[in-house]
Amino acid sequence: MKTYFKLLSFLAFALFVLTSRDASAQYCTPYAYYPQYGYLSRVIFNGIDNSSTYNSSGYSNYSNIVSSPCVLGQTYQLQLRGYSLWGGYYPGYLLYIDWNRNNVFESSELVSYSWDYGMTSDGSFTVNVTIPMSAAKGQTRMRILYSGYYWYAWYVYYYYGPCSGYYYMEWEDYTINIVAKQNDAGIVDIVSPVDKFD
Repeated sequence: MKTYFKLLSFLAFALFVLTSRDASAQYCTPYAYYPQYGYLSRVIFNGIDNSSTYNSSGYSNYSNIVSSPCVLGQTYQLQLRGYSLWGGYYPGYLLYIDWNRNNVFESSELVSYSWDYGMTSDGSFTVNVTIPMSAAKGQTRMRILYSGYYWYAWYVYYYYGPCSGYYYMEWEDYTINIVAKQNDAGIVDIVSPVDKFD
């Protein structure tokens, strides 16, 4: 009996530690220099439609803005609009989504990017985002880098990562809500009819 209670106490303590650690985990805070030369002005994605200007720190946390439900396996359109001191042909971007909800943007969670000249003519990008079937369900973070000079987006990806930054860019965070696909019409089973006249 004592062994049983010791095991039960240990499991309760382990659960408390894991829960506390997850609750206290926070995303890293990126930064950038001179964001007034390259920043997001509007983000549109499945219920999110946010217009903004730059933050002097190079990072704006809009994680209080939550998307409509994003169904596993479905594709949604993300629209990015921004400003570049050098004109519409020069911007670049990086898009990260924390698919496994571990509060870390891993290199494998780079969903889309552009770091070549002329990928846009007006500073806007349209991106198709497919929710992986393996993504963890629930609310998770989407992080976007908009760079006024395309090459610096590449530079950040290869040398700094989503927790840092460089010149002439801005980061923005949003929350997306990932849900499972529901059964059509609520059908859970099909039963063959029974002939009452047998």
